[in-house]
Amino acid sequence: METLDKFPVIIRKQVPYISELLLAILSICCIILAICFFLFMPSLNSSNEMKVVATTIIIPDYVKWLILYAGIGFLIFRVLYKYIVINQVGVLSFASNAITIATKKKIYQILVVNISRIELIDPSDLNEMPRGKFYIVIHQYNYEILQFRLKEYYDSDSVVDNLLKYDNLSDRIENPERLRGPDIIDP
Repeated sequence: METLDKFPVIIRKQVPYISELLLAILSICCIILAICFFLFMPSLNSSNEMKVVATTIIIPDYVKWLILYAGIGFLIFRVLYKYIVINQVGVLSFASNAITIATKKKIYQILVVNISRIELIDPSDLNEMPRGKFYIVIHQYNYEILQFRLKEYYDSDSVVDNLLKYDNLSDRIENPERLRGPDIIDP
C-alpha cells in the first residue's frame, strides 16, 4: 500500500522539564493573583475614593509587592511558555505496514500493528463551524503518543481514507462521526 501522496504536517514538541517548570510557575502566579483578587478586591458598590483607600491603606505592602511580582511573572512566563513549544514541519506518508512522518531531524515510523488507537480531532467554534485545523493523535501499545496537525485542512479526507485502507485499523479509530456521512444510519 505504498502511497504516492505525501501530506505536510506540523508536530508540536515540548521541551520536557523546561515546559513543566514554566507551567508550574505560571500556575503559581495565576493562583496568587486569583487569591489576592478575591481577598483584597474592594466592593463594587463602594465609591472610587474608598477603592483607592482600600488599595493604598488596607492592603499590606508585602501583598502589593506579591501582586506586582505575580502579575509581571504571569505575563513573562506566559510568553515564554508559548514560545518554548517547538513546531516541527514534517511530511506524512503511508507505507504497506507503517505510517511514517519525516522531519528535518528525525523520522517517526509507526508500525500499524503497534497502534492501539487513533484519535481524529476536528475542532469547531461556538457556531459548530470547523476551525480549519485537523489533529491526529496516535496512541501506541508501548504508551507512546504522537500528536500532529495537518498543515492543510483540505487534506483531512485523503488522510482518513489512507488510514482506513489498513486492515483492522478502522475499529481503532476514535472519531466515528467523522467517518460516517449524514445519510448513513447506525444499525
